[in-house]
Amino acid sequence: MKIEFPRRVLAETQRRRERRGVVVVSEWKECKLQELALFQRGHDLSKAEMKDGAFPVAGSNGVIGYHNIASTKGPGITIGRSGNIGTPHFYKTDFWAHNTVLYVKDFYSNDEKYVYYFLTSFDFKSFNAGSAVPTLNRNHIHELLIKVPPLHEQKAIAGVLSSLDDKIDLLHRQNKTLDAMAKTLFRQWFVEEASEDWEEVVITDLFEIKDGTHDSPKPKEYGKKLITSKYLSENKIDFNNAYYISEVEEHGYVYFATELREVSASYDYYAERFIDEYNELQ
Repeated sequence: MKIEFPRRVLAETQRRRERRGVVVVSEWKECKLQELALFQRGHDLSKAEMKDGAFPVAGSNGVIGYHNIASTKGPGITIGRSGNIGTPHFYKTDFWAHNTVLYVKDFYSNDEKYVYYFLTSFDFKSFNAGSAVPTLNRNHIHELLIKVPPLHEQKAIAGVLSSLDDKIDLLHRQNKTLDAMAKTLFRQWFVEEASEDWEEVVITDLFEIKDGTHDSPKPKEYGKKLITSKYLSENKIDFNNAYYISEVEEHGYVYFATELREVSASYDYYAERFIDEYNELQ
């Protein structure tokens, strides 16, 4: 089996270089995976043996605890060996490689971040050697044939992917900030600053709740929208992708979309206020 880096990543790397007026022609060499990175089984460490410290203990699913001693120098990479096999994790600093992982013992002067991204590009689960518990044998993957670019090309590819990861991380942090602001403003508007003429009611005073359909009616060109669980998410009903069904009465469905849309319109009003206030803070 031969493993190569995804072409879309290589194309994006080349596009960025061309925008800077840089043209690079490099030869990728074919070799075995163990010539790019040599894997080693992790070290035994039970929960009882872990002592409070600054070094993360790298398990097959990521960090499973902390210890006062590191077994491996950072930057380093692990992939799941037992249980959750093949999932790569990158560690910038020193860490303890648990016995449920394989860790890179030697990078042979290759770029660590490139090796990490390369390992995320293919599925190790097909090399499962376990029966009851999924297990990855390093000897089975060491023999994989791969193509490896020169070091400068590795750094360029890793740079592109790292910048994308940084943007994704920034968006996640911004989403958390917006979510926290939304909860704060919601409490301020609807709890702390609630008008005196507002009355306290139970949710069933606003609309009737009944069990939905248990069959699957065929889609129609027009009629009423059928809302199933897949069109529901937190604080949102996806009316756009829901399909039409025939007359509601024929199937005994409960239709309260009109009422929901009225509630949604009120929500949209406050959402616009929230966005305006958020923009003023920027």
